Formats: sequence, C-alpha cells, structure tokens
Amino acid sequence: MVEVIAFIVGGLVMAWAFRSAAFAFSGGSESGLHEVAPPSEQPAVPSSEDLEARYQRGHRFNQLVLYVAGLGVTGAIVAMLVGAALA
Repeated sequence: MVEVIAFIVGGLVMAWAFRSAAFAFSGGSESGLHEVAPPSEQPAVPSSEDLEARYQRGHRFNQLVLYVAGLGVTGAIVAMLVGAALA
C-alpha cells in the first residue's frame, strides 16, 4: 500500500513538473518567470536599454533552467513507468 501511495504522489509531482515544463517550452514572453525567479524591486531607475538587456538575460536563464528541469522530469517519468511495468 505504501508503494501505491508513493507512486500516486510521485505521479502528481511529475504531472505538475510536466505542466511547468510545457509552460516553459511554450516560449511566451513570461514563460516560467513566475516559478523560477519572482521579479525584484530595484531602488534606482536604470535606463530602458539596461532593463531590456537584464530582462533578456534573465528570461533566457529561466527558460534554460526550466528546460533542464523538464528533461529531468521526463526522464523520471520514463523511469517511473518502466519500473511500474517491470514490477
């Protein structure tokens, strides 16, 4: 019974992670930003070019992190399904 509960909880976590990965892979203007790094407040007002460059760097980094996490989740789902099939 414990294995079944662990499998169900693992499946729910994997489903949430898969949803997050799908959101990151969509490539939208705010894909994944709310899940990896919330926006920070800056006391000084930088120029618009600095803001755009910072946003682009942060956005690329966040997409990369979520892409790698998505690949890990996909591998974990496959391992979970293979383990369930062999059990």
